[in-house]
Amino acid sequence: MAATTPVSYAPAADALPTVPALAGVGSANDAEYDAVVFVTGDASKPGAVPEPIGALLPQLVAVDKAVSSSVTLHHVQGVSGSRLIVSPTGPLDRCQDDVRALFDAAEKGVARAKAAGATAPIIVADPNLEGAGFPKAQEVLVLGAAFAQYSPLQTREFKGAAVAQPIVKLGFLPLPSAAD
Repeated sequence: MAATTPVSYAPAADALPTVPALAGVGSANDAEYDAVVFVTGDASKPGAVPEPIGALLPQLVAVDKAVSSSVTLHHVQGVSGSRLIVSPTGPLDRCQDDVRALFDAAEKGVARAKAAGATAPIIVADPNLEGAGFPKAQEVLVLGAAFAQYSPLQTREFKGAAVAQPIVKLGFLPLPSAAD
């Protein structure tokens, strides 16, 4: 019986998974970033949201009711990259609602930002999320946003990491209670 030689396999260096750089930002209009993903439970009743997002949300809801129920992209002057993605979680006050809604909303928001061509989005959380019983809302949103970067090894090998994982950095605007 002939001995078999073990086959070694090493993926290409650019096929290895990448984790985008994470950094806190001071405003939703940081020049180093090219989109803002706003995660909210109810876009028609936001908390103390930074400007210009807080002033625009009532107008966006009045024009398009889908802002409260699906991920939407808006061209807005005064936010990074002039791209505002509103990603609602849906209701958070039912007995079956849990932190997965936050994770999913952040993931879908960043996926929409990627589809729009963004490579460095800022995650902005509605302060009402912590009040809804989710004291670790900020951390869950960052994890959900980072998960949107995942792509299978075969995709990274075939297309290259720059195409399969275009997000190079994620910014997050700390919630007021988290900044204290």
